[in-house]
Amino acid sequence: MSQTINVQFIAGPDGRPAYAVLPISEYYGLLEARRAGSSNHIDQELPELPPGFGSEFEMPPPPPRPPRGPIPEAVKTRIDAGENPILVWREERELTQEALAGFIGFQEDDIEAFETGAITPSVEICQMLAMALDVDFEDVIPL
Repeated sequence: MSQTINVQFIAGPDGRPAYAVLPISEYYGLLEARRAGSSNHIDQELPELPPGFGSEFEMPPPPPRPPRGPIPEAVKTRIDAGENPILVWREERELTQEALAGFIGFQEDDIEAFETGAITPSVEICQMLAMALDVDFEDVIPL
């Protein structure tokens, strides 16, 4: 006799299931069955995916982004002089390191390390910084 697994799906950024949440007792049951070497370790009936979660789901195109204004001359001058663009844009937006760190889920020390060049931020972090500073991605890439 099969029983249904009690599971909740959580969508990722693309709208498709990215995570499955299930009761801890069911999770341990699946682990035990797998440890026991069961070739069919899931003898329970899997739930159907909710409508719109399968391969037929398509993300709508994002709305067009309004054009950004020109880069302020003071910002351009400082960046051309070799200052770190993350620092320059943060100061232009009148944000503290703590505030910027909070926007992207990092610590204040991380922002300081990015601004001093002690750590080069990854592409993903640069994307997060650009969104938080409301600038284009290319504008925050340290040179």
